Amino acid sequence: MTKSERTANGWWWLRSPGNSQRTAALVCSHGDIVTFGIYVNYELGVRPALNLKF
Repeated sequence: MTKSERTANGWWWLRSPGNSQRTAALVCSHGDIVTFGIYVNYELGVRPALNLKF
């Protein structure tokens, strides 16, 4: 996924955990991946991601 594809819908969660049990990694509106995470009580969207190979 390119950075321009990641910026299409603002902030969204990733499945990956952040650096504590209360945080999750996310993608910010600039398309950057925030690996340390933020607390999961924030209202962010979830974007499905699939990697299908036929």
